[in-house]
Amino acid sequence: MSDFVNAVREKVSNKCCVRRCQKVGCKVPLSKELNPFVLIDMDQPCSPSEKNGKRCDLLFFSGYEGKDWVVPMELQKGKASASKIVPQLQAGASIAEKLVPKGENLEFRPVAAYGGDLRRNELNVFRQTKVKFRQKHEFVRLVKCGTNLTQALHSTPHPVRSAR
Repeated sequence: MSDFVNAVREKVSNKCCVRRCQKVGCKVPLSKELNPFVLIDMDQPCSPSEKNGKRCDLLFFSGYEGKDWVVPMELQKGKASASKIVPQLQAGASIAEKLVPKGENLEFRPVAAYGGDLRRNELNVFRQTKVKFRQKHEFVRLVKCGTNLTQALHSTPHPVRSAR
């Protein structure tokens, strides 16, 4: 296991760690090449989030492709709502800052998977809004539920599909 993944794992309870990236109605498959990784279910009582504070669904940390990855994720079975998703991903990025050792050179990708529609006005909000993690500012990677996480990590910030 990479030093980065070990450092994160030591800061969270094993009770919060899961092996599958899924919430009701939406799943993002994880391929074997993403190992080693830590996937934290932020809805668990033992998660590093504040009890009643904003949070994303999952925080993913990996040593994928020899790089250290920090990926806050929000999974929606319905339509993608920027006003809901972006603040949750930002909250996840803030929580991740406390878990990741200082001075690491990281790849940061906020990911939102959705199962419903993506309206044009929502896409425009996503196109104008970035999520901040330390000195990195990244647009949300939008993918449909069922898309492998490796595809989301390498995708362009905005979906190619046309919005309604």
